[in-house]
Amino acid sequence: TAQGTSDTLSAMTVKASAPPNRPTNDAGKAIDGDPNTYWETNERQGRHPHELTLSFRVPRAMSGVVLMPRQNNREHEGDIREFALQISDDGMHWRDVMRGELPSSFEPHRVRFEQPISARFLKLIALSGFGDDTSVSLAELAVIPAGTGPAPRRNRR
Repeated sequence: TAQGTSDTLSAMTVKASAPPNRPTNDAGKAIDGDPNTYWETNERQGRHPHELTLSFRVPRAMSGVVLMPRQNNREHEGDIREFALQISDDGMHWRDVMRGELPSSFEPHRVRFEQPISARFLKLIALSGFGDDTSVSLAELAVIPAGTGPAPRRNRR
């Protein structure tokens, strides 16, 4: 378990952790606000799924997340293809928020929920990668606070 503070997370303190039976490098690197650092698993840890969990001191209202792939690997090693996001109020009982698929790129991926949610825990589950790659790497995982986003469209006649 590692702690970090991210500007994208409105300077709130969160903890990032990966399951203890599947050790990784410092999970806090995924929330440190620095795109040059990254959380990663490795092939010795086995195949997917790989998990990264954020725990907040108090429930956080959110309308989505931003996933920034590792920025310093030309081979895109560890890019997440299929993913699931889950939330929990106690860290033990989880419910699905959404599942999706990402392209292999260096661009940050904005993932919006159908409606805002509130939870104390948010879990990213990397279900698959690209090709034979069984590792996962992620430069940043940031929460999009509820109430933020593009301005509503106005009808024009």
